[in-house]
Amino acid sequence: MTRRTSPVSLEHRISAARALILETVTDPARWDAALNAFAAACGGRSGQVIALDGSGSVVLHQLTEAPEDIIREIEAFGLTDVAANPRLRIGRTAPVMVPRADQDFVSPEERARAPIYTEMFEPHGFAHNCQIVLIRTPDILVRASVSRTLQQGVFDRDAMQAFTALAPYLEAAVKTRAALGLAQVQSALMALDAVKATVFLLNADGRVIGASAKAAGIAERGEDLRIVRGRLRLTEVAAQEAFEAQMPGVVCVNGTPFSVCLPGAVLDLQPLPANRDGLGAGPAALAILRQAATPAERERMLRMQYGLTQAEATTALALAGGARIEAIAAARGVSLPTVRSQLQSVYAKLGVRRQAELVARLQHRMGGAD
Repeated sequence: MTRRTSPVSLEHRISAARALILETVTDPARWDAALNAFAAACGGRSGQVIALDGSGSVVLHQLTEAPEDIIREIEAFGLTDVAANPRLRIGRTAPVMVPRADQDFVSPEERARAPIYTEMFEPHGFAHNCQIVLIRTPDILVRASVSRTLQQGVFDRDAMQAFTALAPYLEAAVKTRAALGLAQVQSALMALDAVKATVFLLNADGRVIGASAKAAGIAERGEDLRIVRGRLRLTEVAAQEAFEAQMPGVVCVNGTPFSVCLPGAVLDLQPLPANRDGLGAGPAALAILRQAATPAERERMLRMQYGLTQAEATTALALAGGARIEAIAAARGVSLPTVRSQLQSVYAKLGVRRQAELVARLQHRMGGAD
């Protein structure tokens, strides 16, 4: 049997929680305090806001009264798996802004045979839950909830009254935070345009959420890459395969930067500091197009674009750098006829007839993203 709060106490708790929730709009650090007040108003133990991107990855997870390691343990156990987590299953289908308590959709028999309840939710104090979908689009799902312990019991009338009263304020706070995140993206693009940078902004799902003017122009013309269904698509097959293999490791927490050589430029992927309060609206990584800087990058570009062998690319770049044929042969330890033969092959593949034309062509191509 749960103890019901008095009307005065209930109204006071709702008022206190409402004020804290609205404070999160300008100060995300207030989320824990706001969610604790939300839970207290509902006679619960902990409050939660969780957001999943279009691929089902967690981009925001605020859960009070739970250590970080417990939060990660619950996530790893199957929090985002609809087959393992009935709460998420309802969150995927329930009408937006309509509260749903566990007792509405989970029978005692299902609770008893669902490991996420018996091994995670109940032992850690999240036995009973009421949730509400704040936002649902193809790109983002945001849910808020309050959990109660086994001792606190299921959600009673007062708890549901408080939950329903506070839900619109949570919705307003979350949507405002998302709008501010988009505004930050626009500000970043303005700064990138001011310095004439060639940069794409990617969110935690790897989708393009913004591009500088130069980057957008290159993508529209299909030079080395395009934007297809919201994602970067590199025109060179091997480069695309390398990009797809490395991309998930860039946008994850503590991601690792990497580079991909394209026929006309180098694409650097740079992760940004992890931020799980932006609802997936803010950038998680930068994709930067630049000129090839190292001899290895320049050789790779020539081999990709013109089908040169490694030896031919080395010879071409040496000539473009001002070296004489005799010096190239000596440096590589090959005969002069070998270098001349390679040079004739380079001329044919690049469609030029003289050394001066070759140098001009290479200098133009090495400009890459410019």
